Parts: sequence; structure tokens; C-alpha cells
Amino acid sequence: MDASKIDSKTIGDAADRILAKGLVYLCTWGSNCERVHDIFDESARDINEGLTGDDLIMTTWHKDEPLREAVWYFVHGAFPSESFWRQCRDWSIPPVGNHKWEKQIRSMIHDVVFLPPKD
Repeated sequence: MDASKIDSKTIGDAADRILAKGLVYLCTWGSNCERVHDIFDESARDINEGLTGDDLIMTTWHKDEPLREAVWYFVHGAFPSESFWRQCRDWSIPPVGNHKWEKQIRSMIHDVVFLPPKD
């Protein structure tokens, strides 16, 4: 999403709601993705403090990568920590507020999932 025009409180409120529904891994891409990542990390802090061992809510940002590479990472490299593994059944790629990105993701998702990465 392009978060440059969205205030931090709105993102934080969304993070709280999404985390309460069970988010265990977040990959961000797009304008201001680092800020979105940091806000989700802050919102997940209380959850992470209650976890044991190596478990935590994972977050990554992919500012300098093409969209295709960020989607590839999400599909092939974003694995939740061990205690969340069995409960993590749903994966979502919501291109918030950008129909162009939605079309790109829809056109590339089959290849990203089933074919090796392009050089």
C-alpha cells in the first residue's frame, strides 16, 4: 500500500485489529512500508512479550525490491515461528488502495507460486 497519506494512528488501529484476529507474519511493500512495519512491530510488542522461546510475530519490509520479488518472498520465505505454524492457515496479499498493484499481483501469482524465480 502507499501509506504516505495514511496517519500512523489509523495504521496502528488496523494493526491492533489484525493482530487480534491472529496475524503471525507481515510483509510490507510500497511507499512508507518501513513505517507500516514499525507500527505493526509496536502493536505486536505486548503479544511478543508474552511468547516463549524463539516465538514472535514476524514482520519484514521490502522497500527496495520489485513487487514480484516481495511477493515471491512472501510465498516462499515468510514462515511463522514454530508455535504459530499449525494455526497459520490463511495467507493474504491485499494491495490496499491500488488497483494497478492488484492487477499485477493477480497476473503474477501463478508464476510466483509454481515457477522458480527469474534472474
